[in-house]
Amino acid sequence: MPDVTIQDQIDAIIENAINETQLVGASVGVMRHNEVIFARGYGYADLDNKVEATEHTVYQVGSITKQFTALAIMILVEQDKVNLNDIMLDYLPNYLQRDHKVTIDQLLNHTSGIKSYTDIEKFWEISERDLSREEIVDLFSSEPVEFSPGENYQYNNSGYYLLGMIIENVSGMSYADFLKANVWQPLEMFDTHYLGKTKNVKNIATGYDHKDNEFVLARPLGMDNPFSGGSLGSSVLDLLKWQTALNENQLISRQSYNKMIEPGLLTGGKHTTYGYGFFMSNLNGHRKIEHGGTINGFRAQLSTYPDEGLTVTVLCNHNSAPQAQLESQISRLMLGIPEIVIDEIYVSEDNLAIYTGTYKWRSTMAPVPFPVSVAEGTLRVSGRPLRAIGNHTFVFSTDPYYTVTFTVKYGKSISFRAEREGQITDALRVEDTRSQQ
Repeated sequence: MPDVTIQDQIDAIIENAINETQLVGASVGVMRHNEVIFARGYGYADLDNKVEATEHTVYQVGSITKQFTALAIMILVEQDKVNLNDIMLDYLPNYLQRDHKVTIDQLLNHTSGIKSYTDIEKFWEISERDLSREEIVDLFSSEPVEFSPGENYQYNNSGYYLLGMIIENVSGMSYADFLKANVWQPLEMFDTHYLGKTKNVKNIATGYDHKDNEFVLARPLGMDNPFSGGSLGSSVLDLLKWQTALNENQLISRQSYNKMIEPGLLTGGKHTTYGYGFFMSNLNGHRKIEHGGTINGFRAQLSTYPDEGLTVTVLCNHNSAPQAQLESQISRLMLGIPEIVIDEIYVSEDNLAIYTGTYKWRSTMAPVPFPVSVAEGTLRVSGRPLRAIGNHTFVFSTDPYYTVTFTVKYGKSISFRAEREGQITDALRVEDTRSQQ
């Protein structure tokens, strides 16, 4: 176990978030040089039944699923069954967009230009039931493409959905069975499941939202719909086993893993910050390889700092949980990075009101509306306080490395961009609620 002081400080970080009603429950895992040094749960996995969260609690991990999908493709590449430079139509002969020549590489690194089905409103109108593969593919394959393959980067759940279909077509196995046979069983990842078909999962957490100052059950989602882009559930201990296997080349070669963590290259010569199932960033100069997960009622983060041999994972069962901020705080603690001092400026409540409203994140498996409001003279995102630093830019009070910059037109904001350690997420205003404040 880690030094008591470190353990106490990790406890304080999570318990502070629980006390500020940002969390129902959470589990945290920390690993140094492939050795688990801290793993425990906080709060409740199931609030109604008072089931406490533990290091074995199974959370929906959302888009962390993409790491497993990318690795499955690399296994097939090493078996000479898939070529990264092949056109996806070679493996999906019935796909509608015949003129859009997308490679496997471009599906993996989000440069395909295919429309993400989670950005299509019709999907969310029918998303509570499990949709067939044909229904979902028809949703996005009939949409105009957003750019030529390789021309741009845009995070895309459709690409990873198609990769899951390719895995099934090439292997002759279901996506879940392929992962079970090639990843979970060899690594003894007994807390990891494909939640689209698996019922009665042991130790599974319940997902929550926050409404009228109370925790409520999150909106249902047919769990086969995220498929190979977001349908897995796992625990912090299993995710640490997974990262250890990647570090030690237990499942694929070092050459293949290096390819997965290589930034994508656009046709214009510019590199992106995404490889195959991994974002590349840095925390105050420390190289970082990561992915988050956002899905109805759950938030997840898995980050590794390869040069320091550090891995931190945080899993939460609340729609507005600040999982990325919590991981960053814990990692700064473990890496000895001092907290930065913010030169806050005063903004009156009247001026803060231009930012308030209801927003939705773009390209996510959980585009649940969330409020930006003013309370006690402070602007808040989903109840979490911000501090103004000028030019419509704010930082989170609990994480000064996390900035929020609003775009303002005609006296009110229309969107904002959240940036943390080089990773950017956009949110769009969907409703003006200033009159409700």
